[in-house]
Amino acid sequence: MKLLIVDDNTYVVAGIRVQLDWQALGITEVYGAYSVKEAFRILEKEKIDFLLTDIEMPEEDGFRLIDRIRERGMKTRVVLLTSFAEFKYAERAVSAHVYAYLLKPITDEKLLEVFTALTKEAQREARDDRLREIGNDWLLERMDNEKPDASAPARKSPEEIVPEIRAYIRAHLADCSREVLSRQFYLSPDYLSRIFRRVCGVSLINFIQQERMERARELLREPNGLPISEIAELTGYDSFAHFSKQFRRHTGVSPNEYRRRNT
Repeated sequence: MKLLIVDDNTYVVAGIRVQLDWQALGITEVYGAYSVKEAFRILEKEKIDFLLTDIEMPEEDGFRLIDRIRERGMKTRVVLLTSFAEFKYAERAVSAHVYAYLLKPITDEKLLEVFTALTKEAQREARDDRLREIGNDWLLERMDNEKPDASAPARKSPEEIVPEIRAYIRAHLADCSREVLSRQFYLSPDYLSRIFRRVCGVSLINFIQQERMERARELLREPNGLPISEIAELTGYDSFAHFSKQFRRHTGVSPNEYRRRNT
């Protein structure tokens, strides 16, 4: 497992890198970054399991880094480490599904407590995913080797399953994620993502985002249409601000401007 520490103070990064015996926790590599831009370059190259990040940094803050991780469907677990015990930060941390909100200076005992629990959770999830994947692979192999049973439903190939997944996504944009689809189609998350990309040539996360944006554009073009806050909710965004930011990133204009131009 890999950890990335992000703080604009080089002494903080250096100190945390040696504060615990990370190897004993199963963390074999510890990276350091001093800005959001530098951190994301590492995240794009390496599969980072844990992110320990400051909030207030020059140019972009820690929440912007978390947003970019979530937008790209990365499974990185996030811990915030800050000097500011402010309610607005704690509130945003909850909405961003941050694992822990820690205050500087952090003691060895507290850091060890958090990362012991965090690594155990990650190891348990990896084990469960692997067991599900092994089960899926075993079932597929067994079905390939068995003679068809006229009394049993025919097994569907990835080419048959993926169109059903696409249809489900389009019908459930308000509540659609890799985990939801995994439960719905009885496939492990990793296996589901793999067959989706192989059949469609695009990642599952990107497809969901494209469908949400297309549906949002349709709703915004309707005369006397729904309020934009409701469109955001219908297309799976938990806040107007997040929806507006994503919409502008995909179209180059705000939802309000798009509606003005197209109705």
